[in-house]
Amino acid sequence: MILDMGKENSVSQLGLIARQNALTSMNLEIYAGNDGETWNLIGKYFFDGSIKTEQMVPVKACDARWLRIYIPSLGSGSSVGHLAELYVYGTDK
Repeated sequence: MILDMGKENSVSQLGLIARQNALTSMNLEIYAGNDGETWNLIGKYFFDGSIKTEQMVPVKACDARWLRIYIPSLGSGSSVGHLAELYVYGTDK
């Protein structure tokens, strides 16, 4: 998943919410960049699909316009990964 925030922002953490009808857990890698092509790893997180409230994802604080969430592996028995909501926390620049 790639998110263009439209302009550079200071990013301090992410909030993720699982779909209510799914239990998929997954390992996530979070990347940030300013051009949509060059990426810097800012965090890794195990997303537990059984938790239906917002999961706060710590990341290395950075300034970025673009965010990419990569799923290198899914939980046992899963063939797809999915999220219901994504929140970006930080400050406008």
